[in-house]
Amino acid sequence: MATRAWWGEELLDRGPDSAPLARLRGRLTRGGLRTGARELADLFRRQGIGPGASVAVYVPPGFTLMQALVGLWSVGAQTVLLDARTPLAERERLAALCAPQFLVAAAGPGGSGTGLVEESPLVVSARPGGRPADEDICLVQFSSGSTGVPKVIGRTGRSLRDELVRYASLDGMPGQGERVLLLNSLVHTVGLIGGFLHALGSGAELVLPAGTRIGAVLETARDADVHAVFGIPFHFDLLSRASGPPPRSLRVTLSAGEPLPEAVYDRFLAKYGVPVGQIYGMTETGMLTGDLTGSRNRAPWVGYPAGDTVELRSVDEELQVRVDRSPYLRGDADRYADGWLRTHDRCALDEETGALAILGRLDSVATVGGMKVDLAEIEGVLRGHPAIQEAVVVHCGAIEAYVGGEGLPPSEELIRWCRLNLGPFKVPKAVFRATALPRNRSGKILRNRDLLRSHPWE
Repeated sequence: MATRAWWGEELLDRGPDSAPLARLRGRLTRGGLRTGARELADLFRRQGIGPGASVAVYVPPGFTLMQALVGLWSVGAQTVLLDARTPLAERERLAALCAPQFLVAAAGPGGSGTGLVEESPLVVSARPGGRPADEDICLVQFSSGSTGVPKVIGRTGRSLRDELVRYASLDGMPGQGERVLLLNSLVHTVGLIGGFLHALGSGAELVLPAGTRIGAVLETARDADVHAVFGIPFHFDLLSRASGPPPRSLRVTLSAGEPLPEAVYDRFLAKYGVPVGQIYGMTETGMLTGDLTGSRNRAPWVGYPAGDTVELRSVDEELQVRVDRSPYLRGDADRYADGWLRTHDRCALDEETGALAILGRLDSVATVGGMKVDLAEIEGVLRGHPAIQEAVVVHCGAIEAYVGGEGLPPSEELIRWCRLNLGPFKVPKAVFRATALPRNRSGKILRNRDLLRSHPWE
């Protein structure tokens, strides 16, 4: 495709043109990806995009996005991946952090679409004052910002290839000819790398849902007779409550993004006869640990180090990851030192097996009246109430709880529940109720108090 090899060329060349790669309402074959990417690469070159160019990509998830990313990488460009659901004002704020030289966006009103779009006409424009790509960075992403402020993260081609090796090492990962219902967004790490790029390398086929109604999603899974489902805890919660039989060939699942509540794990297993597999990672590093089929996939456990190159350690209960460079392109230098990246996640490591348990965030431990309080413990007690499906607890001088669920009782009753199950200094001073907690675009529950307080509560 290009006059010189690019980091993913070998992936793109695998398999015959007729082999299926993805389906939505229509189908995308491997040949269709190659042809579309080649045509877009020619368009990008005519617009002045080449090796070392930095390009913001603002395209709805779908076939065109896959072709555009491959086309840009094949000409040696760095892609700055923006969620097409992001309002234009926010898009500009994020782009200003990187100053890309070009913008590739969907033409017309589809440019800020909210769902999957198979084909999107593209518009390429130069951005004044843009900066060239950072060294050998091929992919720029923004952290999910569940606490408010996104971080600018750069990945090299080598780091993406290494992550694909880690995915392939997971027992049960979908392979040649298998179909994967992909509910993770293609613009986020798991959907892009564990979904699209893994399928490209393994010969699996992605099944993309045409809508968001969970009954229709399950019907899509049955019609395609998928072997695997990838998603976040929110998706598995909905699927565990959906009516109708499971896909006949379903054998494995993968959940990522945040801890999976035990009640969801149990409901899904009872309905589908398949456990919910767990992986752990960060936008900064990609997937690090996982267990899709074994005994270390029930919270708080998130599996074992994937492959042979993942190195983890616990320092004062904080998980740290060995990396060869800082993943941050702008700021956040304090999180990386001497080859180790601080995750700000509290952890436990099984010394014999290397299995990893995530116990919460460092900032989930607060001091109340001179006593240490684990806010994650309070969240667990709240989720134990039969009416509560999700909970977030913050400390800002006082403990506040934010809970979601159908038919919630009054706040006073929920506080009484906490008094029955917690020490007096751990009981929330206030409980805010809603049918569902607010989430960011990657599906993670928000934990920033200011963002939570701006949500409409009952």
